[in-house]
Amino acid sequence: MDELIPVITFGDRMRRLRLTLNLTQDEFAEQIGLSSATIGKYELLERPTRSAKHVAATIQLRYGVPRTWLLDGLPRQDSNLEPVGLSTQPEKILAEAS
Repeated sequence: MDELIPVITFGDRMRRLRLTLNLTQDEFAEQIGLSSATIGKYELLERPTRSAKHVAATIQLRYGVPRTWLLDGLPRQDSNLEPVGLSTQPEKILAEAS
């Protein structure tokens, strides 16, 4: 029965976020200060690494998307941070990514 439940990985959530923002890997990477190759590697990860946790915090500050969702798929729990320079609200991103 478990094989019927899709597993949504860290990389899947990161890719969904980027696509919801309508950004290429190059554009997303530039906005959060990484290389597009690094974004590609993160999008393939099943579990977040230590460095991915820092990236999730950066994404939270930049876009207002809760790092708990990005890292673990959990709803917003620990932040009242607002997105910087982006009109897209986290609720919309999370709804479209579900």
